[in-house]
Amino acid sequence: MATLGKIRSWGWLLIVIVGLAMLAFILGDFFTSTSSFANRNAQVLAEIDGEEVSIQEFSASIEEYTEMIKSNYNIDNLTEAQHQQIRQQVWDNLVAEKILKKQGKEIGITVTEQELVDRTVGDNLHPLISRIFPNKEGLSNFLSYINTTDVPEDAEQAAQLERSKRFWLYQVNAVRQSLLQEKYINLMQSGVAANSLEAKCNFDEANTTADVQYVSKQFYTMPDSLFTVSDSEVKALYNKRKEGYKQQPNRSISYVAFDIKPSDADFKKALKDIQDLSAEFTTSPDIIALVNSNSDVPYVGRNYSEQTVPEQFKEFAFSGKTNDCTEILFADDTYSIGRIMQSGYSLPDTVALEAIVLNERNQQRIDSIKDAVKRGAAWADLVKVYNPDTENGGDFGRFSEEDLSTSLSQMRFPRAKHVVDSAFNLKVNDVFALAAGRGAYVFHIKEQTAPTPKVKLAILAVGVNPSRETINSLYGQAKQFVVENNSSEKFAAAAQEQSLSLRRASNLTENENNVNNLTSARPIVKWAFDANLGDVSDVFECGEQFVVAALDDVDPSEYASLEDKSFELRAELMRNAKAKNLLEQLASAKSLEEAGKVLEDTVHTTQNVGISGVMFAGQMEPAVLGAISVLDVDQLSKPIQGLNGVYVVKPVAISQDKVEFDANSQKEQLESQVSNSVVNNVWTTIRNDAEIEDNRSRFY
Repeated sequence: MATLGKIRSWGWLLIVIVGLAMLAFILGDFFTSTSSFANRNAQVLAEIDGEEVSIQEFSASIEEYTEMIKSNYNIDNLTEAQHQQIRQQVWDNLVAEKILKKQGKEIGITVTEQELVDRTVGDNLHPLISRIFPNKEGLSNFLSYINTTDVPEDAEQAAQLERSKRFWLYQVNAVRQSLLQEKYINLMQSGVAANSLEAKCNFDEANTTADVQYVSKQFYTMPDSLFTVSDSEVKALYNKRKEGYKQQPNRSISYVAFDIKPSDADFKKALKDIQDLSAEFTTSPDIIALVNSNSDVPYVGRNYSEQTVPEQFKEFAFSGKTNDCTEILFADDTYSIGRIMQSGYSLPDTVALEAIVLNERNQQRIDSIKDAVKRGAAWADLVKVYNPDTENGGDFGRFSEEDLSTSLSQMRFPRAKHVVDSAFNLKVNDVFALAAGRGAYVFHIKEQTAPTPKVKLAILAVGVNPSRETINSLYGQAKQFVVENNSSEKFAAAAQEQSLSLRRASNLTENENNVNNLTSARPIVKWAFDANLGDVSDVFECGEQFVVAALDDVDPSEYASLEDKSFELRAELMRNAKAKNLLEQLASAKSLEEAGKVLEDTVHTTQNVGISGVMFAGQMEPAVLGAISVLDVDQLSKPIQGLNGVYVVKPVAISQDKVEFDANSQKEQLESQVSNSVVNNVWTTIRNDAEIEDNRSRFY
């Protein structure tokens, strides 16, 4: 009882303790859930029409698209500019996919699984698939490969298998999206139809020309000081058109660039380097090893023609003999010496090749193909036997030596040099083969141009490049500029004082990748959207330049301001005021001569004016062409306000080409023109109306 009494006496304290414990529990749960929400929200790259896109989803799409690009073009490494292009393309595809998905659901457009199967593995392959797998056998082999149940023990092979699976899934999804888009476009285009009257009118205008007499007065000849445009008029026109001035929040910067270029010391070092090698180069029997270890131009045994040999070696290469050498030459910031390795022979400049791809089952048929060609068999017939799904008759293409070497390298073709040497050293109708994996390529030389003189040339080239010391010195100059000019006012003044070109980049949006023609400029844009007005940046390395920027303007507005649009609106109103003045004076003119007196102009004649166009007398004047199209010969027009002046016109001759009118063809042509415009306009409207929250700038 005593204990119970003590507990009762401490009741208020227990209430406080329990209350604090409950509060701690509630707050702990709140902060945990808030933290989880914040973490989840931090991973949201975008929200498109209410559907979230995570950074993981976007990154996976980028990885898949990148692998596809590398596979299609047989390249291993991409530049930063290419990565930026890929990110933008993936974003555009993603936005289109989400919007089309919603639109399709609302109007009942779908792509069935059977349609998808038919266009990816069936008899009606989509171009996205047939472009990668031009014959069904290749597609079948690929599908067997990715559907294997045997996981390779080798880690690299297993990784390649996984990449191939992802590549296929990406292609299937791309086909699904393309089919959905085709259905959507077809639906929109089905609502466009031209009637016979429209077709005839369009045909007549397209085939009608006129000789036209006219007088005019150009607006630029009328002093602005004689006319008044008030601020209220400008504002009224701005308000009328405001919805057309929507914009994204943007920022404007000014910047200076310090070119990263070689110093005098760099030129001296490059010259000394080639001088130190010149004696060995002119006498060494192992010239290939020397060149490939020291030259910017590796020796690959290329056969130079007079058209392909470097300009500075042209005269020497085709007048000297084997082992002759040049003196040290200088061109394009490069010191070089040439040595003739072989001369006095001729080869074709280009060859046309045909090819058959043999699988493992047919690899032993190479000799049979060679024998068939010797007996006069047509290559196209042989292609039908061994590659029946090939549609181009086995045509491999026409190439110069350099182009063939480059193409084969991009294809990662095995023993590419053997193919090149065979193609240019064998004769027309010869056949040669190359084993590739479990199969083989069989090539047929279809055509060769006439042989022309060639020369093999070893070139020891030492380019003059900025040294690390030079780069550090230039970076130091740029850094010093930042330290001494840490405000936009000092920045601009110092640029002028030091004769640095002050450039401006206006209206940069948050996800912009480019700043004028600067290389790798994305970091500058990111800085601009993190900086405060008047800030000066640190030094950015943009390709061969160090760049320092200042933030000059911040515009968060949904619409371009009246101030931004004032100049163009005032100019338009000024043209209108001048036109009104002239139109009033021309009200009583009954002839071109009378109109000419008012406009202070003599009568001119312009011939063969196409009335379906927009150009008149060398200027864009669609209103003038529209007026001419409804006039008869010798009929005087009313005064016309054009874009550049006021005109009075009179057709003196109207001609129509003697072309037979085909109503159906003309309607199809007109419908095609209009439907393309409709599709573009509808899609633009749908995309603009979509609710898109774009957070890419957080991540890239």
